[in-house]
Amino acid sequence: MGHLEIIPYILLALSIVVEITPIKINPLSRLLKWVGKQINGELMSRLTNLEIKVDNNEKDRIRHEIFTFANNLRNGKRIYTYEEFQHIFELNEKYKNMGGNGQIKIEMKYIQSEYLKLGGR
Repeated sequence: MGHLEIIPYILLALSIVVEITPIKINPLSRLLKWVGKQINGELMSRLTNLEIKVDNNEKDRIRHEIFTFANNLRNGKRIYTYEEFQHIFELNEKYKNMGGNGQIKIEMKYIQSEYLKLGGR
């Protein structure tokens, strides 16, 4: 084999090891990325499912806290402070930002009206 015949093999070997940025030929990076996706594919799927469950649990917790607050307010079980009302209003915003539906809309209207009766801003 002559010197000229070896050059393509050397270039091929170098292209696997050396990444040429301007030309954007990154076979090693692509190969490692593909291997990573194959190895972590199931894990990523499980992680996504877990994130959805955590978000749903958080929405349920917020909804329950707002319902309990409104129920206690209706039944006179507690007198709430300005800060506690503010906390509920913040939870409502968080609930809406998380994609919560309108299940608590009536309760929030009631809480808002009671807050205004107490001299809220």
